[in-house]
Amino acid sequence: MQTRSFNARMQIIYFCMAIPAMLIITIFIIFPVLYNFLISFTNFTLRAKDSGFVGFQNYIRFFTRPETLTVVKNTLHYMLGVITVQFLLGFCSALALSYMKKGRAFASAVLFMPWVVSQVMAVTAWRLLFNDSYGLVNYFFVYLGLEPVKWFSNLDTVMWTVMGLNMWAGYGFTMTIMLAALKSVPIELYEAAHVDGASWFKRLFYITLPMIVYSIATNLILITIYTFNIFTYVFALTGGGPLNRTEVIGLTMYNTAFVSGRMGAGAAIAIVMIAFNLILAAIYMKMLKKADNDAL
Repeated sequence: MQTRSFNARMQIIYFCMAIPAMLIITIFIIFPVLYNFLISFTNFTLRAKDSGFVGFQNYIRFFTRPETLTVVKNTLHYMLGVITVQFLLGFCSALALSYMKKGRAFASAVLFMPWVVSQVMAVTAWRLLFNDSYGLVNYFFVYLGLEPVKWFSNLDTVMWTVMGLNMWAGYGFTMTIMLAALKSVPIELYEAAHVDGASWFKRLFYITLPMIVYSIATNLILITIYTFNIFTYVFALTGGGPLNRTEVIGLTMYNTAFVSGRMGAGAAIAIVMIAFNLILAAIYMKMLKKADNDAL
């Protein structure tokens, strides 16, 4: 009886301790999302006092306008390119670090630096490196007798230039997660495989990858969500240009809501983005649940 009473009191204490966090989440996340959802069904703008209910017109207009197809293609191109290169670069870096006996902590800190660098500073550095007129990369190209590249004005290179910044800035996150996963693999498995004569590639594909498959899936889902919601790098480097070649869905939402002033239409695009994130989050939760069941 005393144990039951003690547990009840502890549950009340835990609930009271969670109230401040719940209030912050409600005020700064739940309420804005609900308000955003409501105004997505209106023609609310920053330039008119009155607004009315328009149903699904904002959603229909977004999915039927010709520019949306270009934005979706740009977003998919950006996502697939960044996710693929960022993951491979981060995984290979983590794999190399896992074999280091000395200096691993220092090397990890150096390689992780791009992730903690301010986005403003990263964009400034990227502009200095790849500026069409006075960029350091073009300076070395000319020094080597090569033709300078119009990184930000050439339609064939501008998207990859912006993606390159995201890859460089994000691979440290992937590297850290993968390094932790690699260090969790029991060393006894590698020793037994080595005694059996398994090559390095066989140990990688039959021991390492199966043991960290859930860490890989988690990493991919997290960087997919982050990359899909990208805004800062594209906005600061190109603003979506030239000719909308680098405009992604996050930038479209910003331009619609805050440049054009059509808050209702911008809110509808934001809800579409939230829906995509929720789908990925659901996949992530289902994956974790399966991992817990397999562990049992």
